Amino acid sequence: MNQHNHGSTMTPPKPEGVLDTIKDKASDLSSAVADTARSAQRGVKDAASAVAGATQQAWEGSRDATVRAWDTSTQAAEDFGGEVSQRAETYNAELTIFVRRNPAAVLCGAIAAGFVLGMALGSSRRA
Repeated sequence: MNQHNHGSTMTPPKPEGVLDTIKDKASDLSSAVADTARSAQRGVKDAASAVAGATQQAWEGSRDATVRAWDTSTQAAEDFGGEVSQRAETYNAELTIFVRRNPAAVLCGAIAAGFVLGMALGSSRRA
């Protein structure tokens, strides 16, 4: 009996054609993977570059802030030292003027201070 398939006649694919199709698909897939890898590599490089830049900026900002703080504290210490020195000179000059104008009062004050100190030290030796 002879049966005919009326409609479409299908011919089986040739092995060479199937192999070529597989090779083409594999090549396309390989190219897509390579493109994705290159894109990921660029992304990683960009991210690393951004982190390096941010780190550099943070370092420079920290260094600049430290230098400013050091300069400010150094200036404050110099100002304070200068002010203390100026006040000591002023006090010394005023004391010298007072002693020259009131020698008797200073002498009496020195004798009184010596007496009180002698009494305090003398009583501690007896005890």
